[in-house]
Amino acid sequence: LQLADAAAELDQPDSVRLLLEHGADPDTVLSHPSLWHSDRTALMYAAAKASAPVIEMLLAAGADPTVLDSQGFGVLDYLQGRGPSGPNPRLNAAEIERLSAGLPATDRTR
Repeated sequence: LQLADAAAELDQPDSVRLLLEHGADPDTVLSHPSLWHSDRTALMYAAAKASAPVIEMLLAAGADPTVLDSQGFGVLDYLQGRGPSGPNPRLNAAEIERLSAGLPATDRTR
């Protein structure tokens, strides 16, 4: 369900929870030819724009933090502002650092 991507990006924890409870796959990839950074997952959208509870909910639901988008950017890149948008505006530096500690590095973050 691509609705999980939208709910994650819009920081809607209740919607994300409901979608996951009803079988949404947190690793569904959203691909669109008009996006330079295509092949994104709900976790990537959440890392870029959602609060810590949404990110943690997706990880707890089994979202794969090792998936890369079409340009080779991963969840850690999105969280730290190296993806197609700046740093996550809903998180402070301490939250970004705490969440980053549990995410794998990519070629972009090494």
